Amino acid sequence: MQNWKKAFRSFYYETAEDPEDIALVRERTAVLVIDIQNTYLVFPVSAYGPDLRL
Repeated sequence: MQNWKKAFRSFYYETAEDPEDIALVRERTAVLVIDIQNTYLVFPVSAYGPDLRL
């Protein structure tokens, strides 16, 4: 079983050393939450009228 550091590694980096663990400082770290749900979902207007969608 591979760990997260090697699970999706490109074959170009097969022989490279593992990256160091990331140290996150609480006071300097932000969380970005992106919630698009239906924001960019556009329904085409049907030839049979606006209420009849494909």
